[in-house]
Amino acid sequence: MVSMPKQPLVFVFAPRGLQWPGMGKQLFRESKVFQDTLMNCDKIIREILGWSLITRYQSTETENGLEASFPEDHIEPEITALQISLVEHLRSEGIVPDAVVGLSGGECPAAYTANGLNLSDALKPACAISLAVRNRKGTGKMLLLILPLPQVESLIRHSKQTVYITAVYSSNVCIIAGTEQSIEEIIPFFEAEKIKYYPIPSAFAYHSPVIDCWKELFFKTLEGLSPQAPAIPIYSAMTKGICSRPQDAFYWWDMIRQPAYFNEAITELLKKGYSTFLEISPHQTLSNSIQQTAMEYGKTVTLLQTLQKEEQDNKLMNQSINTIRSLQQIPLLTTQLL
Repeated sequence: MVSMPKQPLVFVFAPRGLQWPGMGKQLFRESKVFQDTLMNCDKIIREILGWSLITRYQSTETENGLEASFPEDHIEPEITALQISLVEHLRSEGIVPDAVVGLSGGECPAAYTANGLNLSDALKPACAISLAVRNRKGTGKMLLLILPLPQVESLIRHSKQTVYITAVYSSNVCIIAGTEQSIEEIIPFFEAEKIKYYPIPSAFAYHSPVIDCWKELFFKTLEGLSPQAPAIPIYSAMTKGICSRPQDAFYWWDMIRQPAYFNEAITELLKKGYSTFLEISPHQTLSNSIQQTAMEYGKTVTLLQTLQKEEQDNKLMNQSINTIRSLQQIPLLTTQLL
């Protein structure tokens, strides 16, 4: 029998936005690797920010309880720590990527996974964002638009309001941001033109000049950062493809300040022959964008998830692990979650 070639695997790291109260709790109880990694993350976060993320994992409160919402300054470190812990759990199961790609804050765990940053350094950008959010500067609003990028660009050029394209997920899904006033003033135009829009649950205008006031604090928090050459390719939505820049403090400032073109990073991965994507996130966020980009490129892809809101952690995780083992011809291990 002729064996099929191994299918290269990409870990996809989503940004904040679809966190939910129970995310990762089952893994925290049942996976020692996940728990140990999260505890290490917690130590670093406590040193920089003064609060513990472990409290939520140990809480028995439900969605109707105190943990139903996340303080906004906790979200970035929470998501980054969760993603890093998911990566280490997957490694313990023999699942490692051939490349990584990140969108916005998802670039931090991507850099860690590729060995471009150590654990402490990978958490620093997330902690810098947390500190900036805590200071309540750079406030604004963001909207997701269902509209092709050229049309969004034309609307912005002819708009009386100062708004910015901050992220492009796929050919017809964009995010714009601006001050609260500018976004509120442009919404009636979208409604009149029957343009579909969805508010992003954030009080800050990420990836835009509105957050320029963060810069000094951001660089101060990232002092001592020591990036190194990654062991596997890192693809970036900020660089629109493979990352060839040193991931120093200047890179991480650009990551949160400049627009993110996720669709272009995925296109570059498709051009290199990657077709299996595992989304490392608390809930499916980017799979639809990857699917649309792949369809437009004329390529079939395999899309897998780690966690799903309101599902037991082991359900999708075990399904994805078994699928990847099959695609990569990895023998079954015996340490899967029960």
